[in-house]
Amino acid sequence: MSSSSITVPGPQTLVQSSHWRPLSRGLIAGFVDAYSLLTFKVYTSFMSGNTISSGMKAGQGKAHDALHSFIPIPSFLLGTILATLMQKEASRRSNLRVSLAVIVLLGLTFVVVRWSDLPELCSVLLGIAMGMLNMTVSKVAGQSVNLGFVTGDLKNLGESLGNAIMGKPISSPIGPWDTQGNRARVLATVWLAFIVGAVLGAVTGTHLLSWALLVAALALLLLALSEYAADNEKGR
Repeated sequence: MSSSSITVPGPQTLVQSSHWRPLSRGLIAGFVDAYSLLTFKVYTSFMSGNTISSGMKAGQGKAHDALHSFIPIPSFLLGTILATLMQKEASRRSNLRVSLAVIVLLGLTFVVVRWSDLPELCSVLLGIAMGMLNMTVSKVAGQSVNLGFVTGDLKNLGESLGNAIMGKPISSPIGPWDTQGNRARVLATVWLAFIVGAVLGAVTGTHLLSWALLVAALALLLLALSEYAADNEKGR
């Protein structure tokens, strides 16, 4: 099983063990995305937004602005590739390694922001970081989730709600508690975490400026270490 795929044996374990992971990471992704948009006028997790913005500005003949919006896209893609390579052995350490790499990238971005004027480099670093972060959780209790691609989460949420209304069961449940309603709840809370993170990122970025990056790095460090400790305890 991939280190980014979390299988949960029961509803109590879902809440206590796996559910808080995508919520915490979704909050951090929303936090950094809001900071990036506020500071550099680009998204570093929401690539659909950058794609539309880049295409629109290219159509307006604004080549430099189009390039500025485009830069995070290949950076994000590179981040997903790097995270996939780092997680190839599917161990507890691989997810921790990816999280630590994201923390380093957040720290490097802080240094660049504080002591230079290179917004494109910051977009590259944060794009790679968010691409990697998005690979640390891909599934919760059988339900695929996306930390930054909330459009996909909302689509799946609507599908689960529609199936719940029709009384259509999960085709291959992983437990008696694995219902359409439970999966809808997972998706709704991941979306909520992202928007709460965006609010916190905007507030922190407005008042603390570049120090907001260290807030995100510290939060991810505490999260990654607590996850690693919990996984080790569970694996004994």
